[in-house]
This record gives sequence, structure tokens and C-alpha cells, in this order.
Amino acid sequence: MKLGSFDVLVHALDKRRVRYLVAGGLAVNAHGYLRFTRDVDLVIQLDPDNIIAAFRAMEGIGYRPIVPVTASDLADPAKRTAWHRDKGMMVLNFWCDAHPDTPVDVFVTEPFDSGPYDVYETNYELLADLLANDLILGWVSGKYEIGPRALGNRSILAAPFHGNTRVRLNEIKQREQFRPIAPVCLEEDAAQWFGCDHTSPFMLYTYRAKTDALAAVTHVNGTARIQTVSSESNRSLYELLVAFKARTGYGVLCNTSLNFNGRGFINKIKDLSAYAMEHNLDGFVVEGRAYLLKGSDGYRTYLKRPNCLGGTFSLSQA
Repeated sequence: MKLGSFDVLVHALDKRRVRYLVAGGLAVNAHGYLRFTRDVDLVIQLDPDNIIAAFRAMEGIGYRPIVPVTASDLADPAKRTAWHRDKGMMVLNFWCDAHPDTPVDVFVTEPFDSGPYDVYETNYELLADLLANDLILGWVSGKYEIGPRALGNRSILAAPFHGNTRVRLNEIKQREQFRPIAPVCLEEDAAQWFGCDHTSPFMLYTYRAKTDALAAVTHVNGTARIQTVSSESNRSLYELLVAFKARTGYGVLCNTSLNFNGRGFINKIKDLSAYAMEHNLDGFVVEGRAYLLKGSDGYRTYLKRPNCLGGTFSLSQA
């Protein structure tokens, strides 16, 4: 990297009033820690006007993307999400014949923006109340599962009582409506609701439901493929089920996998946020914090309820 070329780049960006940060090795050097770096890493604010200004600034001094991407492409959130999700693309590379020793990488994602969410410190009583009022939430806890089942670490959770919840979950999952939704149940309640008299931690055994109240997790033939949870097998999910039982009388929830269709479990909060917005979740819970989408119809309706707990717990300053 040539310092003179960097000066030309910064002057062009500042002249166009581009909102940006310098990252990577160059930023480390600026803080007094010597590190070799060849390129300039930029984090720009990804709103359309700022992206267009950045493109024009770099074009004005001879920089072009090395792949056929326009400013309009980069300004499209859906395209950026697809690049990142499907191709693992982190940056858009720019090259300039006049400054061959100073390539520029522009990040195609920003640090997670919690602006669209109300953020709560996780409280199981609040989460149980949200679920009891038919909100559907992503649930991320600990390391992700390996295998074909979501067992409470990367899950979508919902109340189990209404058949239309199963319909909505299959719409969220973008799959056929004949697909059943499995229940996750307190181990000590499995015999009462499903006739299961032993542990079933891996969602492998099918039992006949013993109540008509659990319509969302009961297949057309009256069966359910049950997962049981104890305080030892999954402490956080167990505590949520205990709170949901205290709220509704049933220690049972819908549990289905949290993943983009045809892909593995979600492991980055930016991907989770994109999933929530694209697939119409009401929010998600990640390791001690609950993020409720301000634009969710279900969440807005919940906040209008006279006895909702949303106003009882302090919003976290995210």
C-alpha cells in the first residue's frame, strides 16, 4: 500500500462527504501497532445515497470494482444478503491502474444494527408471555447442533395450541403445508401429554397425543415426534418451558429448525436478523437478549394488550 494513494482516496471520499470508517491492517497501524498491509479496508454506511457517493468518489480517481457490480447492486439489501449468504462474500474489491499497489476492499455488510428492534435483557416470564400471545421467535443458545434436528440451540419456537401456527411456521420455513411441526416438552410432562414414559432428547420417537389442545404439534394421524428436555440436557430451554407452563398450563412448545431453506443452521447475528425480516419472525433471542422487531404486527399488537409484560421489563441499551 502506498501512503500517497491512500491520501488521494481519503481526499476523494471526504470531498463527496462519504460516511466511512477505515478498518483492517491500516487501522491497526494508525493505532500504533505495526502491521504489514497491502489493501485499504473500508466500512461504509450502506444506505443508497452514501453508496452512490462512495462509488462516484472512487470512480473519479480511477477505482473500479473487479467484478461487474454497480452502485445500485450494492445498495440493494437483498442482493448483499444473498452475496454474503450464498457466496460467502465479505467485501467488494476495487482496483485502480493508477494506484496498483493500493487496492480497496469495501465491506458488503455492516456491524449488526439493532435499530429495527426493541431489545430486552432475557426474562423467561416475558418470553413465555410473548409466546403465549402467539409471537414466533428465533432461539439461539450455545453451540449449534450437528445433524438433522433442531434440539433447542438453533430453533424457531412458538405456542403449540393452534393449527394456524403450524401453517405460519411452514410459511416461515418456505416448505410444504403437509409437513408436521414437532413438540419440545418438559421431560416430567411427556407422559401426561404424549404417553412418553422415557427420555426422548433427540426427537426420534413418535407418540400419540393425549389431548386435543396441542393442535400445532399434532399430526393429522394424531401423533407427534416428541423431544423431551430436562434441566440437565438444556438448561435455558428448560427454564423457558417451565415459565411457559406457569403461564399457560402446558410445558410444551413448537420447535423447528432455524435455518435458511436448504442450508445449515444460522450462526451469525446479521444472518439471523436478515432471516427474521425476510421470513416474518416476530423477533429472536440470542444468549441473554431478546430482539423484538418494531415492525412486527404481532409484536405491535402485543404491546397494545392491557396486561402485556413488555412495559414491565427495562429495554436494554443496545
